[in-house]
Amino acid sequence: MTDEQKTQHDYLLADFQATKAEIARRSNAQKTALGAMVAFYAWLLNQLVATSLSLWHIGAVWIVTLLGYVFYKREGFEIGRLGSLIRNKIAAVAAKDLNVPAENISPSEICPADKEFDCKSKTLGWIFSVSLFGLIPVILTLLYFN
Repeated sequence: MTDEQKTQHDYLLADFQATKAEIARRSNAQKTALGAMVAFYAWLLNQLVATSLSLWHIGAVWIVTLLGYVFYKREGFEIGRLGSLIRNKIAAVAAKDLNVPAENISPSEICPADKEFDCKSKTLGWIFSVSLFGLIPVILTLLYFN
């Protein structure tokens, strides 16, 4: 390996580490946003025990839900983009220079997840998302207008 390739690999490694750190930061931001939404719903439930459901509550639920959903999805898309950057720009170049498969460079970004695990995880994630971003606001709205 030439000195130029070593230097390039040092830069690729630094970029890889920074990108993985950014993925972790955004993933934690998603978890924090979901936690804040659950906390909001808990606070709202406490409010509804003391008072009756009002239009203000409905408006707040829909605003928080919309903002939470947009934030969650935006971070998810960015995590996917960063993973693609690792897969297509960093691992591919390093694998070519080292003459090894890209899966050996960054298996977490290149190798597919176990199908059974992935199916269960996606199903549970879908149920959670539909409940948090859909069912709760719709049920509260229907309760208010009935």
